[in-house]
Amino acid sequence: MTSSNAPIPFHLEIHSAETIGARTRQEDAYLIHDSPTENHVILTIADGLGGHCDGDIASETAVRESMRALRAGMAQAGMPLKSVSLKVFIQASRALDRIPYHIDYGFRPASTLITAIAYRSGELRLAGIGDSLAWIVRAGEVRELLRPQGFGNHVHHALGYDIGGADGAAVSSASGSMEAGDCLLLATDGLYSLLPEEIVDVLAANPAEPAHALIAAVNEKKEKSQDNCVVIVMTARENKT
Repeated sequence: MTSSNAPIPFHLEIHSAETIGARTRQEDAYLIHDSPTENHVILTIADGLGGHCDGDIASETAVRESMRALRAGMAQAGMPLKSVSLKVFIQASRALDRIPYHIDYGFRPASTLITAIAYRSGELRLAGIGDSLAWIVRAGEVRELLRPQGFGNHVHHALGYDIGGADGAAVSSASGSMEAGDCLLLATDGLYSLLPEEIVDVLAANPAEPAHALIAAVNEKKEKSQDNCVVIVMTARENKT
């Protein structure tokens, strides 16, 4: 990721919120690193797998270890995204290996889905394993940054379970950019209880507290099977002249 000397015509506002939904505990986790002096931001979000042991510990461990690796890697500008994402997730996966298995879960390992985003000087780099949502909302239109991998009842790849072999086949990666007025939305799959147009409307109607407004809209649905949900919204506000 390279940095331009051109001034960025906007500043960033970052909001986050979460709900346990209809579950008994929160198994999703997130971390935010915002460094205005270095003009970069790192966002990590993880969705611990239900039915596996310690989903909450898995997601918390994954975001912590991924954040640590990404902060170190930000100094290596220009390194290919695929290499960066795979190294980051392998480091986090090794940390999950240290979580003991439990017989109550059929010895299925602590596992989690994860998405990470690095931002610098208007540019975005993304990598993910799983079905979390990563969007740019620009002028009322949704632009999908990472295509979610289908899971349902069939877990093909998850951090701590299988990251797709040495070539990192399970890791999806992408790049993008932010413009003034954009909203970057990163969320676990609990947000899928809202339709895309509902999400866009909520963001437009609640610029001051977009993340909390999205979680409130999720909770208002009162779905009996509502999953955990974690939301991060990063908005590019145009600088006043």
